[in-house]
Amino acid sequence: MQFLVICRPAAGGDPDDFERLVPFETEVMREQKALGTLTGAWSPGHPGAVLMLEVADAAAAARVLAGFPLVEAGLISTEVIPLQPIDLLGPAAPFPGQAELGHRVRIVACGRAGLEDLRRRRAEPRGALVAAGRACERSVRGNLARESRPVDEQHVKASTC
Repeated sequence: MQFLVICRPAAGGDPDDFERLVPFETEVMREQKALGTLTGAWSPGHPGAVLMLEVADAAAAARVLAGFPLVEAGLISTEVIPLQPIDLLGPAAPFPGQAELGHRVRIVACGRAGLEDLRRRRAEPRGALVAAGRACERSVRGNLARESRPVDEQHVKASTC
């Protein structure tokens, strides 16, 4: 499982101690990188870091972070964010408006509309997009059910896409 870790200097921390521990922190990061636990590390250009960890669970992420010298010294705070993959090809809508976007993609994929048609459809009310999307989807499903045979001209003319 992947975890995004945002590291920020702790309030009230001693900047001299922070600076003194940075080389040790870097060494621990190199060790974690070699182990495959730390998959990415970025600097915001000032004290702090953004890390990507690949570990089994949140408890394992906490154990890894506890071994960092700046965390041990209480000079840095961490925000650990578990990341879940987004299925961009599946039927679930991971973000608002995907249903509308998906219809537009299906129209282009089924070959019944070009960019001009998509621009025209953007100006239509949402209900029109949904109705056209259902008709186009039925058409595409019908073709797939017939083992994806090519669409003939008669089918193209009868389509509402």
